[in-house]
Amino acid sequence: MADTALTIANRALQKLGAAPITSFDPTVDTSERAATMCTLYEPILRAALQQARWKFAQIDALLLGWTCVPVMNFNCAYVLPGDLLQIEETNLDEQEPWQLQSFYCGTANVYTDILVTDSCSPIGISYTAYVTNPRLWSPLFTEGLVTELAYQASFTITSSQSRAQALENEREIAWRKAKARDGQSQKRLKRLLSNELLVARFGGSGRWPMRNEQF
Repeated sequence: MADTALTIANRALQKLGAAPITSFDPTVDTSERAATMCTLYEPILRAALQQARWKFAQIDALLLGWTCVPVMNFNCAYVLPGDLLQIEETNLDEQEPWQLQSFYCGTANVYTDILVTDSCSPIGISYTAYVTNPRLWSPLFTEGLVTELAYQASFTITSSQSRAQALENEREIAWRKAKARDGQSQKRLKRLLSNELLVARFGGSGRWPMRNEQF
């Protein structure tokens, strides 16, 4: 049976010798275990996805122009994908400044995450996505997340320092294995762009300059 967020949380609880939970919804499962897992799950998943360039979470995308007026003295603004965690690379010149911002668009009455720059042609990016579906993860990433959840929840649920220390060592080993073998059973996700299209669009080798700017 495929993993879900709930089964992953219960696998972590099993490592702690704790009873499983039935839901993350506090109106359904009122236990302290469920509250702890509900609090920890999303931030730990986000942090885990950002700690390495997992191949299953890498997406290529073209950013399109935006109708609202850009801010901070830049000429153009581009809407960012809703699942973006951090930008890894862009096709912008090394000397071309850009920033990530959250901008309020009065005409649409919403806050929108945007990239602003002086370049006003479509911008290609490679980014780490917030991939929430466990079916898309590599098996070793899943195991790393299970162990990380168990470690983070260990003292709250068991009050055992020795168990926490044992799980700290276990999680380090799990993440090392996951990073060493990342992507061997996964296909890299794409968003509308093949490698051939990227090379044709951006010219030459298709190699993008690295950028380190993050949320």
